[in-house]
Amino acid sequence: MLPESLLELRVRPDPANALTPQEREALSLFQRVGNYMAAAMIYLRENALLEQELKVEDIKPRLLGSFPFRRSHH
Repeated sequence: MLPESLLELRVRPDPANALTPQEREALSLFQRVGNYMAAAMIYLRENALLEQELKVEDIKPRLLGSFPFRRSHH
């Protein structure tokens, strides 16, 4: 059980200050664009904005970075 003093800090949304449908749609669009750009930066070498037709050469041949697996070094 959480102490009462901690529970007093919880977020209490106020319906009077809720986002309008237009603000919710704009926020959703912003999030989708951010997700797309993040994925494009991970998987594409060039042409992230798809200004030209996507070609195989645009895709990175090997992904580098932090992944939840490691190659075995025996």
